[in-house]
Amino acid sequence: MKNLDLRTMMFLFITGATIEKKKEYTMQRVNPNVVYIFSNYDEYKSYFEKNIDDVKPDVINLAIYTKSKNGEIIALKGLCDHIITKSTFKTNNLDLTPKQINDIHERGKITPLEKVEEWEKFNICAPGDAIGSAKDRCYYFQNDCHQCLIHYASQKAEYDKTEFEIVNSFSKKKQFNIKK
Repeated sequence: MKNLDLRTMMFLFITGATIEKKKEYTMQRVNPNVVYIFSNYDEYKSYFEKNIDDVKPDVINLAIYTKSKNGEIIALKGLCDHIITKSTFKTNNLDLTPKQINDIHERGKITPLEKVEEWEKFNICAPGDAIGSAKDRCYYFQNDCHQCLIHYASQKAEYDKTEFEIVNSFSKKKQFNIKK
C-alpha cells in the first residue's frame, strides 16, 4: 500500500475499497469492494497459477479493478474467486464418450452426472448442509442445488454407487448371535 501513487489511493478511497492483505482463494461471500493489491502483473498471474491449471490472461484480466502508475495491480477479490471457481469446473469429467461411460460402468462405478442424479433422487446435499459448511456454496450458486451438485461432482471422474439397505429393527427374527 505504501507504494501506491496518490491517484490510485484516492480512487480506492472514493470507491470505498477495502484492501485484503491475505491473498487466498475462498468460496465465501465477499463484500464486492474487497480488493487485493499485487506488486506487479507477474505476481497477479502467479496467484491464479497456484489455484488453476490453465491461466488465460484475457479471463484473469477481468478481475483487474485498476492499475497504479507504479505498476501495482488492484484486483477485486470476488471476481478473482469467481474466476478460480469457474476454472476449476472440470467439464471434461462431465463430457464423457460412450466408451468412457462403459469403462466406468464395467468397473462398477457411476459417472459424475449419474452421481448428481443419485444425490438429487435421495435429496442429499453432498457438499454439506445449507446452514453450515455449504452455506457459502449455496450463496455462490444462488441456491441452485443442481448447478452446485454438478460443480461438486465434476471434481472426480467416477463415483461409487450409493447403496442403501433397509433394516427392520423391530423384527422378531434374531439378528445377532451373542455368545455368553
